[in-house]
Amino acid sequence: SRGAQQLYGYDAGEAVGRKIVDLITLEENRPALSLRAGAPTGRPGDAEVEVHDKQGRVFPVYVRHRGVSLGVPGSASRGLISVAIDITARRDAERAIRRRAEGQEEIAALGRLALKGAPLEDLFDYAVGAACRVLSSDCAWLGERSPDASDPVLIAEVGWPDQKTGERIAGEGRSLSGYAVRSQMPVVVQDWEQELRFAPSSQRLARKVRSSVGVLVGDRGVERHARSASVGHRDSPFGVLEVQYTQSHAVPSDCVPFLTGLARVLGEAIRSWYAQDMIRSQSSSLEAMTESLRSLVSDKERLIEQIPGVVVVCELQFDGSGRFVFVSPQSEAILGLAPSELLGDIARFLRYVHPDDRDLLHAAVREPAACGLDPPPFEFRLMRPDGAEVWLRGVSALVHAEGE
Repeated sequence: SRGAQQLYGYDAGEAVGRKIVDLITLEENRPALSLRAGAPTGRPGDAEVEVHDKQGRVFPVYVRHRGVSLGVPGSASRGLISVAIDITARRDAERAIRRRAEGQEEIAALGRLALKGAPLEDLFDYAVGAACRVLSSDCAWLGERSPDASDPVLIAEVGWPDQKTGERIAGEGRSLSGYAVRSQMPVVVQDWEQELRFAPSSQRLARKVRSSVGVLVGDRGVERHARSASVGHRDSPFGVLEVQYTQSHAVPSDCVPFLTGLARVLGEAIRSWYAQDMIRSQSSSLEAMTESLRSLVSDKERLIEQIPGVVVVCELQFDGSGRFVFVSPQSEAILGLAPSELLGDIARFLRYVHPDDRDLLHAAVREPAACGLDPPPFEFRLMRPDGAEVWLRGVSALVHAEGE
């Protein structure tokens, strides 16, 4: 059809007579051939699979198929009618929602670590790791700017095995890090080969970095404050948190708010750490200097309220039981249930799930979680207390407790 030609790039003359598997199926994705399994019986079926077009572009599609008789007298031959829809936009939206929820949790977790008085080195490592995890990057680093040199000092990294913390990142003062400090703005490079504002450092070239994003950590108030302190080799906590990819155009379009939030908490933690060090030496109270961090931890709840859905945190046990430890306020408008009605034993929630969907929901969430995997997106029906039936779509992420 014309739609298939637009989707896959093949016209009828190129496609008719050739095997579908040779035209669009990825070599490593041959299980997609299972779409044909229902053809002989006539049972309809559907699936989400990765395919490629004529130019080699790989993308996900939702395919619905049904077996049909070919109408040849005296023959039992059957054919297969398939309808495919490009679901790239939907997948991107799901990833964005998950990134936002994961990012908010990581920001809150960093704030909690800071409030517990974790060493700065641990906070640096956690922030860089969180940025790399949430944004699924190939590598990331935190470079500290020194007032007596143009090139920053590496103080934390992920995915840079040849770089050692405490050493200067040669050439970065003239690259993205230096530009971010001078412009006082987040900097995004979607393709280093096309970048004209500054050149990549030798480290980036060696690591084959193709796209990057960097945000400032701390402010000039932090820098001035740090200059009066003496903590190891660090003259200044003012620096740049950066995430890098080995593919061009890999920087997520929605990543800057998350990175800025992470950098803000880290900057406040740095400010608080040095303030506490000075206050300890003067035997003064620490409460006023840490109040801003306490307010930042509560930002997670305010940010969650902006998500157009219900956010829950469920604690699952090995025996199959579970309990909700957090339910966002949106539950009242969407589910007809206040958060207080759902907190605690998960059975409170399950009794509102449509009876025909309870086993499906159990399999969709618990079985992957038992194997240490993120549950795939799933849909189910819920009966509101007012009698209305609503369809819900769940997107989940597995979070391991410390020590487990």
